[in-house]
Amino acid sequence: MHHGWLIIAGSLSLAVALFHVVMAFIPRLARYFGAPERLLSAGRVVLALATLLIAAIFALWGLYGLSGAGWFTPLPLLRPALVTIGAIYLSRGALILPQLLTVTGLVTFKVPAERQHILSSAASLTIGIAYLVGIIVE
Repeated sequence: MHHGWLIIAGSLSLAVALFHVVMAFIPRLARYFGAPERLLSAGRVVLALATLLIAAIFALWGLYGLSGAGWFTPLPLLRPALVTIGAIYLSRGALILPQLLTVTGLVTFKVPAERQHILSSAASLTIGIAYLVGIIVE
């Protein structure tokens, strides 16, 4: 595994986790970045708990990236976990294609295509590529 790419991937996942911690306590920020209305209307405590759970998942993914980079003892099922994490990020990042096609007016898809959603897709695509390149390049 290539340490540099996995350091980048793990660090970016930890940054995403930290961003979700911030969103857990700022509902308008969670709304801006696409939190479901059902979750937003469930109350601040429910929103905070759900968003903190998501943050914990991203933090775990970050730890897997850093473990793959050799920063500490390999975590269980390291290689399959890194592949799965990278694939999840890539699948989320793949939304960027219909989003950009919608924004340019070439095709109309029913996907959120506001700036924040496109940035989220680009970030996901970037992080997914970092995980998978980090696994492939040795």
